Amino acid sequence: MKTLHTALLLLGLSLAPLTFTTGCASATPQQLTYKSLASVQTASLAGLKLYGEAHARGEIDAATRAKVQKLYADYQAAFALAETAAQFNYQSPAPAELTAALTELLTLIQTLKAK
Repeated sequence: MKTLHTALLLLGLSLAPLTFTTGCASATPQQLTYKSLASVQTASLAGLKLYGEAHARGEIDAATRAKVQKLYADYQAAFALAETAAQFNYQSPAPAELTAALTELLTLIQTLKAK
């Protein structure tokens, strides 16, 4: 469990510079952090790594695993559409549908640490 907390802290610290380079004082954390396709991809990979570690330790039940798989499939579909629309330019802005899918996935993964 301590590894999960440490990993989440490291994820937060690694994404923090993105929040300070936007110059927008009134934006929410999701708007600041998930500006580009690249930042979305980085956040998803970090979240999935945490999920994988929890799964390997046997901390994920079948129902939660099914929820994560569904949300990840939704995220993958949204990312594929955004990637195609951006012509594979990962510095392109992340569309709202993609950031919403990512936020839903990461929110579920975040709740796993509370169990």
